Parts: sequence; structure tokens; C-alpha cells
Amino acid sequence: MSYFRVSTANSYDATITRISQRTSELTQLQEKLSAGKRVLRATDDPVAATLAERESNRLMRVEADQRSLQRSQAALEQAESTMGEAVDLMHRVKELVVQAGNTALSDGDRTSIAQELRSLRDQLLSLANTQDTEGNALLGGLGVT
Repeated sequence: MSYFRVSTANSYDATITRISQRTSELTQLQEKLSAGKRVLRATDDPVAATLAERESNRLMRVEADQRSLQRSQAALEQAESTMGEAVDLMHRVKELVVQAGNTALSDGDRTSIAQELRSLRDQLLSLANTQDTEGNALLGGLGVT
């Protein structure tokens, strides 16, 4: 029967190697624990890293879509408000046109109505040239005179 001698140096080397491995594992676990993430590097879990990257990209697209929707909603609200103002002005124009058809009005009254109609026209043109927050023509009437 032969016996193998394990030298003390080999035993120490093996122990040092195991301690080094355990220290490395402990360091990795502490990093994950402090970061609050299971996967810190793609090499930790390639499949999970790929899925995390895909979800991160999807989240960025969703956030971009949300910002776009918010801008669109703001533009629509501004357009609705502008159109409401235009409708109110047109109601006043209609009132003045009906009033101007009255044969009992003097020339001074008709001149006053004409001046107010010109003012209303200018206000309508201003509304038609309204821009949104990004400087784009809100109603497509940029430059209308």
C-alpha cells in the first residue's frame, strides 16, 4: 500500500485559492446587494442582460412616445382654445353684419361698424397665425395677411 503525501505547501496553496475565490464571490455579492440588481454585468447572466437591455430600450421608446403625446395634447388644447376664440369673433362679425343691414343707421354708425369689422379681421388673422410652443404654425396659417 502506498500513501500519498500531501505537502503542507500544497495544502496552504489550496486554502489560499479557496479563500481568494470566496472573497471574489463575496465581493460580487456585495456589489449586487449594494446596487440592488441581480445582474451587474452582461457576463453575470447573458440572457437576463439581453432581456434587461431590451426592456430598457422599450422603456425609453415608451417615454419618448409619452413626451410626444403630451406635446400633441398641448397643441390640440391650444388649437381648440384658438378655434373657440375664432368662433366667438365670427359670432361678433355676424352680429355686426346684421346690424349694418339696418337702413336706419347713420353713416357714422356704419363707419364705426366697419372699423370694428377691420379690428375683428386683424384679430382673426392673428389667431390664424398662432404658433404652438415649438414655434410651428398651429392652424397652418403662418404668414396669412
